[in-house]
Amino acid sequence: MKVRCGSYTIFYAFLLFAFMFVGCGTVKHTALNQNVKAIDISQESIAIFIVKVANKYKPKYQPNIIQCSVKKIDTEKGERYLFIVDGEYKEIENEYNEHLISFQLPPGRYKLQEFVARWKNVYVTGIFSIPIYSVFEIGANEIIYLGHIEAHVVEKTNADQLPAGPPFPLIVQLGVGATGGTFVIEINDLFKNDIALFKKQYHYLSDYNIENRTLPPWEKPSKEDMQ
Repeated sequence: MKVRCGSYTIFYAFLLFAFMFVGCGTVKHTALNQNVKAIDISQESIAIFIVKVANKYKPKYQPNIIQCSVKKIDTEKGERYLFIVDGEYKEIENEYNEHLISFQLPPGRYKLQEFVARWKNVYVTGIFSIPIYSVFEIGANEIIYLGHIEAHVVEKTNADQLPAGPPFPLIVQLGVGATGGTFVIEINDLFKNDIALFKKQYHYLSDYNIENRTLPPWEKPSKEDMQ
């Protein structure tokens, strides 16, 4: 496992440790990145999607996605996976960051749980949590598209809304809008446009058929969903 040091806070390191210790999870990098020159789906299939994240509540603090968590739900063990996301596809200052995300998994039924995102400067790091908790199924020897996810931080207006991030460290999380904000999330089917972007970025995808399995419209997850 490769971990980039120096810019990670103690909180982020604790988050990664908690995932591995409590969830007995597997930590992997995303399936497609600039270091990958070819792919193999003979043993594990690949899911791809685009996530656009914007902080409309505190526009100076635009989060970048750094992790994606997935849980297998068709076995008693319920193995969990944590995928390290390598950089953004597009960054528009004070507006949004857009990511081409992918992960490679054995065939089965899974729950796409959440994305962890961060805003950082030299001194502090703010942490955001984007709750998806949507179920998908992936078969053998295939590449599937899960949709185009847009997640916007807006100001919380009532106690029923999920916070956009954890409460601590308190001053930092308040400052970046994670504690006082909440995510508004949309999942859209932009299959044609998104696949074109993926194939432009990763030319070897042109040799493969990609199935459209766009996730259903997002709904606020219950406490049971978030188990």
